[in-house]
Amino acid sequence: MAEGMHWLMDSSAGSVVFLGLVALMGFCLYFLPTMVAWVGHHPHFGWLVVLNIFFAWTVLGWVLLLTWALIQYDSLNFDQGKF
Repeated sequence: MAEGMHWLMDSSAGSVVFLGLVALMGFCLYFLPTMVAWVGHHPHFGWLVVLNIFFAWTVLGWVLLLTWALIQYDSLNFDQGKF
């Protein structure tokens, strides 16, 4: 372990800080599709949030939601029948 971080695992306060950081990282990872959709101004942001809450706990659901959040709709041209 790094020399300067020994307090993190040697004290009860350090353990709480460590668990808090792990929980925060897990929360951010779980809601990554929602954050990507928000930053990208996704047109179906509301649906992505709801589906992220209920289905991101499955790996397949999380991957599909992240893929959907990354799709850029403004670059697609549906008006002329071309994709």
